[in-house]
Amino acid sequence: MEETVKILIVDDDEVDRIAVQRSLKAAGVNMNWSECYNCAGAIAALQQNRFDCVFLDYYLPDGDGLSLVQQVRALGITVPLVVLTAQGDEQIAVQLMKAGAWDYLSKDKLAPDTLYQILRQTIRLHRAEIEAASANQRLRDSEERFRLVLEAANDGIWDWYCTRDEVYCNDRLLEIIGLSPAEFNSTPAALIALMHPEDLPRIKAAINAHLIHGEKCEVEFRIRHASGEYRYCLARGKAQRDRFGCPYRMLGVLSDITQRKQAEQEIVKLNQSLERRINELKTLLDVIPIGIAIAQEPECKFIQVNSALAKLLQIPNNANASKSAPQPEQPPYKVFKAGKEVPAVELPMQSAASKGKQVLDAELDVIINGKNSPIKLLGSAAPLFDEEGKCRGSIGAFVDITERKQIEEQERFLAEASVVLASSLDYQTTLENLAQLVVPQLADWCSIDIIEEDGSIAQVTVAHTDPAKVRWAQELVSRYPVNPNDPFGVPQVIRDGRSALYPEVPDSMLAKIARDTEHLESLRRIGIKSLLCVPMQARGRTLGAIGFVMAESGRSYTSADIALAEDLGRRAGLAVDNARLYQEANEIGENLRQAIIILGEQQQQLRVLQRITNLLNQRLSDLPSLLQVIVEAICDGIAGSEFAAIAIHNPQTNELELTATTGIGRERLLLGELLEPNEGLLKQVFLTGESISIEGSRQAQDLESQGKNLIPHPKSKIQNTQLPSSIYAVAIASAAAGRLGVLAVGNWYDRDAFDLEDRNLLAAVGEQAAIAINNARLINALEEREERLGIQNLTLAQQNRELQLTRYRIEQQNLQLIEAAQLKSQFLATMSHELRTPMNAIIGFAQVLLRQRKAKLSAAQTDMVGRILNNGKNLLALINDILDLSKIEAGRLELKLEEINLTGLILSTVDELKPLAEQKQLPLKVYNELENPIIVNDTTRLRQVLINLLSNAIKFTETGSVEVRIRENSPVQLFLSVKDTGIGIAESELEHIFEEFRQ
Repeated sequence: MEETVKILIVDDDEVDRIAVQRSLKAAGVNMNWSECYNCAGAIAALQQNRFDCVFLDYYLPDGDGLSLVQQVRALGITVPLVVLTAQGDEQIAVQLMKAGAWDYLSKDKLAPDTLYQILRQTIRLHRAEIEAASANQRLRDSEERFRLVLEAANDGIWDWYCTRDEVYCNDRLLEIIGLSPAEFNSTPAALIALMHPEDLPRIKAAINAHLIHGEKCEVEFRIRHASGEYRYCLARGKAQRDRFGCPYRMLGVLSDITQRKQAEQEIVKLNQSLERRINELKTLLDVIPIGIAIAQEPECKFIQVNSALAKLLQIPNNANASKSAPQPEQPPYKVFKAGKEVPAVELPMQSAASKGKQVLDAELDVIINGKNSPIKLLGSAAPLFDEEGKCRGSIGAFVDITERKQIEEQERFLAEASVVLASSLDYQTTLENLAQLVVPQLADWCSIDIIEEDGSIAQVTVAHTDPAKVRWAQELVSRYPVNPNDPFGVPQVIRDGRSALYPEVPDSMLAKIARDTEHLESLRRIGIKSLLCVPMQARGRTLGAIGFVMAESGRSYTSADIALAEDLGRRAGLAVDNARLYQEANEIGENLRQAIIILGEQQQQLRVLQRITNLLNQRLSDLPSLLQVIVEAICDGIAGSEFAAIAIHNPQTNELELTATTGIGRERLLLGELLEPNEGLLKQVFLTGESISIEGSRQAQDLESQGKNLIPHPKSKIQNTQLPSSIYAVAIASAAAGRLGVLAVGNWYDRDAFDLEDRNLLAAVGEQAAIAINNARLINALEEREERLGIQNLTLAQQNRELQLTRYRIEQQNLQLIEAAQLKSQFLATMSHELRTPMNAIIGFAQVLLRQRKAKLSAAQTDMVGRILNNGKNLLALINDILDLSKIEAGRLELKLEEINLTGLILSTVDELKPLAEQKQLPLKVYNELENPIIVNDTTRLRQVLINLLSNAIKFTETGSVEVRIRENSPVQLFLSVKDTGIGIAESELEHIFEEFRQ
């Protein structure tokens, strides 16, 4: 062997090891060998190194060759093992070969050639096995990769053996058709049966073209799944041919393309939907009120617009709207921004296309054909890019914001007007500033008129840009004031409370309101072209009007201007109303301050009056003390009062009696002739009921000149008494009590001591004093009545005690009567029982005598025994009645209910009493109206009632008849009546008919 081999010799005998080495060297083997002496060393060497062959002795110190072979193979070591032994036991050789040894060789036959052949053959076979295992591993790896590829491809595999009518399908293909291997019989017919009938011709044509002409076999078809639905599949195949070119086998793959087909169908639907949406978008662009423009090239030389934008720009729908177009093709409009014309390259769409950026919210003014009123547009544009990211054009959207801008201007103007209106509470100044603001923004002339308190119309202000014209207009108004009856303009608006618009003001309208020719010429000089008047209103009232006049500017008002003017009128009305309210509030505040001052004074007087009232309430029963309290409280409560006096009228003497006085100079007051109760000032106040005020000697002289007696009384002892400087006297009177006396206060030195409030207070005190005096008198009267009532109460109490004793005696008597009644009832019950026994014997013997057959009685005897029998029965009935009465009184009477024939009971009872009726020759009739005579009742008691009624009727009836009538009132109630023609019962006795022992 040319290459070097690695050999491991396992033997515990060194001679044997050397012999093996020499034999191998003699055979010319190039080798590297290793030695070990036992099984453990051999296993360690094999685990650490790779050897081409191992020679091992069968007998080793720690085991035999068989166990070592088994251990090596158990460790997965595949190195060739050749066992050397001194014995040639074939059984051991077989065991070794089964355990995994490559060969078994006796040491006796250890020749170089033999050993070389064994080594060479062993190594060659071992290497062949290694190469075969490697090839198998590569095959398995290839098969695994193929399997993974197929699984990743998610395709089914089919293999058709043409000559055997057999087809193989892998699990994926069976999964596609939804069958298990047991459910599919692996025949071409079974597979064809699953294919859609409409696809079979194409499938057969594709297979025939491939088998016959060698064309590519690829076909799409539908195959039925086990669920019943068809799935789309793509089949590819290729035939294998023999050496003669005849196909004997065809195999291929089957791909499930259902999802792809569904996606393709969905794409078709999406394309259809996209086309529909494109048409809808075109329609939307045609009807949308927003202007849309599209440029299909970066220079934007041709811009296509929708109907809305074409209408705004006043160009045809298919016209080129680009300002970047050549001059002859440019549209007839100009674009301005901030008052300057915008170049074409700076317009939104051109700018977006050139810069590749969006342009948002660009405000533009568009003037068409040189008109003065621009169209305000809000434009936005965005570039359009192709697949390579290059700009291919732009798209723009434009909104007409003319109306919005006008509204913003109006709101800005209203905000400025609100600031002006709120700047001052003087509405004259406020309205002048408002008129200056209106001119010239809203009008060439502005006038503001308000309604005065008397209903007239006054012009507050007139405004114009020329001051000279303003002065001329003011002079004109002063010469020709506003006529409230003018048929139009400010007067009409104030009358109706509604705005008035006059787009044109012809000369005939001016002539209607002109006062004269000069006035008409002045109105013509103003040059009124258009007029708008709006009311100034607040809280539902019209306060005035604002007039807007267009003259030299040549503009005219339209209905669109009314809303702004009316809003301004409302705000002006609120400002005027607030200013007037402010003025009224100031006036009310001033009046309130004055009222508070007066109220303070009145409160002071009320406190005095309350104090007097409290004092009066504390001394209501003592009239002299009450009057003294009043005069003292008056002196304390009225600052200017130095003395006070009360004179009370005595109804018995019809004179005033000076009852209470207090204050400075009391002694002089008692002697003063002026206050003489009967002839002086107090008497006059009492008689007239009117208050009198005297201020010094002048007032006294005036009273004397009027005939009033203020001179000293003839009976007065002192004739020269000094008069007080001021006296005020009021009557003590009330509506309920009348005039009771006079209350007077005075001051010795101050003529003006008592003002109006003091006099009012004194009058109130006079009325309170009258009420208090009247109440005191009433209280005294009540106290006297209470004293008399106390005496009467004592008498009544004594009488009540006597009545109690009488009631007690009556109750004792009632108890005795009740006891006697009980004893009577017991006696009656006992006697009834005792009497019934002999009565039954008497009745029984009488009946026996009447019925005997042997010794008959004579007629006279029979008559007498009959009477005994009848009287006995009557007496027995009477005794039974007494017994029943006792039972009733004792509460022990019971009814024995049973079913009876009422008709039979009535007829039998009537038959019993007929002899009594016949004795008096009275017909006894029975009227029966019953359908069913059976009832439930007590026979004895019912018969007893009927006998009582009939016997009474017969007893008290001398002529006529007695009738018994029975009828049904209801299913549960009967009516039984006994009627006679006797004397009857008096009306006054009817209430006693059910009393005991009452006849």
